[in-house]
Amino acid sequence: MKKYIHPPVSKMLCTLNFKRSDSNAWKSVYIGSIYEGVKEFFPKSEDRIRVDHTFDIARGEVSVKREKETFFLDEPNHISVSISETKLEFSQEIKYSGWKDNLPKIIKVLKDYLEISQQPLLERIDLRYINKIFIPCDTVKRIVQEKDYFNVYINYKTIKKDCNRFEIRISFPYTDGILDVILFPVPSPNNSNENLFILDLCYHIINIQGSNIEQIKEALDSAHANIENVFEKTLTQKTKDLFK
Repeated sequence: MKKYIHPPVSKMLCTLNFKRSDSNAWKSVYIGSIYEGVKEFFPKSEDRIRVDHTFDIARGEVSVKREKETFFLDEPNHISVSISETKLEFSQEIKYSGWKDNLPKIIKVLKDYLEISQQPLLERIDLRYINKIFIPCDTVKRIVQEKDYFNVYINYKTIKKDCNRFEIRISFPYTDGILDVILFPVPSPNNSNENLFILDLCYHIINIQGSNIEQIKEALDSAHANIENVFEKTLTQKTKDLFK
C-alpha cells in the first residue's frame, strides 16, 4: 500500500494474544526489561488505565473493570506498543510508514516479550488495516455510484431509491486464518464535496504452530500480502487514482 503517494491507511494494528499458566505467570518486572531492549525504537514509556465494560443483559447489570496498561511510544511517527499480561499490540496512526519499516519493530518487541516473560503460548494474531477513502460527490444530491469506485457493492437499484447508508461484510478463509472485510460510508457534512468510506481489513491468524520467531514472521508477511491483494482487488482504478 505504500506505493501510493497518498495511501488511505489511517490506522494499522497488529495484536498478538497470549495464554499463560502457573509456569509462566506474568510479573510486572518484565515490563522494564522488555523496554530496555526496545527503547531505541520507542523512546518513551507511560502507564495508562484501560476501562472495560461488561453488560449482563439477563440481570440488567453493568460491570466495570479497570486495568493498567504500559505503552511504549514513538511519538514523531505516531507508533505505540501496549504491553500487558496476555496481549501485545503494535499500532500506527495518521502517518503509515509501510510494512517493511514496521515488521522489524513488531518482531523485535515480540522476541523480547517472549524471551523475558517466560514463553507464553501465542494463541492468535490479528493484523488490521483501517482505510479512509474520500470519494468526490455532488454537494446537493451527495450520491456516489459505488460500483464506479468499489468492486464489491450492494445491488439495491431494483428498489429504485437512493441508499444513504449500507454496510458490506465479507469473510475469506485461508489456510492459517480468516480475512474479514468491512466497507461502509460515514456521514459527511452537507456542504462537503466528498463522501467518506471506511474500508476495514482484518486478518486473523488462528492456526499458529508454536512461538518460533521465523515462522511468526512468515505468517505475518503472508497475512499482509493477503490483505494487500484483497485491498487492491476491492478498489477500482478510479479509486486508486485518488491516491496518486
